[in-house]
Amino acid sequence: MSQKLKILLLDDDVFHRGLLAEGLEDYYDFDVTRVDSLAAAQQAISDLNPDLLLLDLVVGDDRLEVLQWVKNLRRGGPFKNVPVLFVTAYFKEMEEHVRGLERTVILEKPFKFDDVTHKIRKLLGQAREIKV
Repeated sequence: MSQKLKILLLDDDVFHRGLLAEGLEDYYDFDVTRVDSLAAAQQAISDLNPDLLLLDLVVGDDRLEVLQWVKNLRRGGPFKNVPVLFVTAYFKEMEEHVRGLERTVILEKPFKFDDVTHKIRKLLGQAREIKV
């Protein structure tokens, strides 16, 4: 039996966090760890060792804090190649900042759940190709 794929989900909006997590768990059988802050994500990531990060790109007042955290993760260590799906209501503002990051996709809120799952499958497929 194959092990469930693990997603670390960061969103400070309880509604979006719950909606995403429940859909991914119930319909796609992912193991989703939910966090509501970047500090909680930092605490959870090492224990979880996620296959994918699903992150609200703007959490709190510093609009670039989550992006900088991902860039730091990508500098080396065990999370260097972890794929990232950013979701944001600030798509037009943040798209330029995300451009050029490998294994990273940005999706605008509001979104259709099918768009999320399509992007996740694409990112996970690319990650598997990298590991081979």
